[in-house]
Amino acid sequence: MDVRGRRPTSSGATDERVLEADRLQYEIGKGPCLSSCAEDRTQEISDTATETRWPLWTQAAAATGVRSALSTPLTAGGTPTGALKVYADSAEAFSVRDLRLLVMLARPAALMLTTVQARDAAERASEMMARAVADRDRISMATGIVMERDLLGPDEALLRIMSLSRLEHRALREVAQDIIAGQPVP
Repeated sequence: MDVRGRRPTSSGATDERVLEADRLQYEIGKGPCLSSCAEDRTQEISDTATETRWPLWTQAAAATGVRSALSTPLTAGGTPTGALKVYADSAEAFSVRDLRLLVMLARPAALMLTTVQARDAAERASEMMARAVADRDRISMATGIVMERDLLGPDEALLRIMSLSRLEHRALREVAQDIIAGQPVP
């Protein structure tokens, strides 16, 4: 589970049943992964048929064939960023050793998740910046075209493009692109 400050999502799954069990948690808003992340502690379900902490989720998960679960928080820099979990189709499937192993794997997994999130955020910011610069360049070029075509100063030309954008309920960059393309503009 990966929260990233938004709606939780599953970053990986071994099969459809895992995805369904996760989806149910996100839909219901309760379950071992969500609690593990929120409470920053490991959650164990020995048997979904007898578990009482998340009755809606355990009933739905049992219907998919999930009978036991372990979930531990992915914490990096003191901040939970998700949860690492395993499900089994039999009750009492996990040993104390399994629990310790999951907890031990959580730290490097949290560091990897945090690194990937930081890289993704930087890539998204870079893409947004590139689009913003391209939009600015288009708007500047369109402003120059309107200045030349209508014998206006830079402020008046930009105001005309902005007015057209509002009038047509279109993005400024789209109106600018039409002007650059030579399409008739009122």
